[in-house]
Amino acid sequence: MDAASTLARTYAGAIQLLLADVVLPGGSGRLLADELLAQRADLKVLFMSGYTEDVIVQRGVLAPGTPFINKPFSADTLAGKVRDVLDAR
Repeated sequence: MDAASTLARTYAGAIQLLLADVVLPGGSGRLLADELLAQRADLKVLFMSGYTEDVIVQRGVLAPGTPFINKPFSADTLAGKVRDVLDAR
């Protein structure tokens, strides 16, 4: 998580999408997303997890409707979900 934070903070170019696992070593994808969104308000975020979306939402880790993809997923499924998130307003 620290490496991603540092990279995003020091990268001068645009970052259009953060793909983050809900559970990360030393933190969580939600915390990472909150930190990066404070620096880059236009950042889109897609979360992933081996836990089902229902479990993630029921435990309050993510709000209902938050962009999410369940692992395992195919490359085509990931590409489609990324496109959906990037195209969303």
